[in-house]
Amino acid sequence: MAEQRPAPIGTTEFDLLNILRAANDAADFAYLEAGTYKITSQIRITPTEYPNLKGIIGKGKGNTVITFDWAQKFDWDSNTNETDARSECGILVDGVHNKTLKDFSIRYEGSFTAKAKATLAAFRVSTFKTQIIT
Repeated sequence: MAEQRPAPIGTTEFDLLNILRAANDAADFAYLEAGTYKITSQIRITPTEYPNLKGIIGKGKGNTVITFDWAQKFDWDSNTNETDARSECGILVDGVHNKTLKDFSIRYEGSFTAKAKATLAAFRVSTFKTQIIT
């Protein structure tokens, strides 16, 4: 029988939110350990929510994974990307500048109401000065 190990520190949603709050309070980056973090509500980086957070940095694409699965509420046109999908995404960066999201994966595990790729639903960045490194 394989040895069961506890989840890495920080891989619960509660731990993830505490990491984000602490980084915001320190005006620093949120550093995430390797593991899978399932979120049940959107992470919003806005002028009123985590405004001092410099960004989120994981331990590598595929090593640090944020998942979400809430149902998509409307048809999204992935061909034009003109649908305002801010309410649907896992991480929203809106109305703030100079934020960095890197070295982690985000995965949508729910079902789509329209034909679209999960990677397109994962992020919606509404500012040009935010850096997403893949």
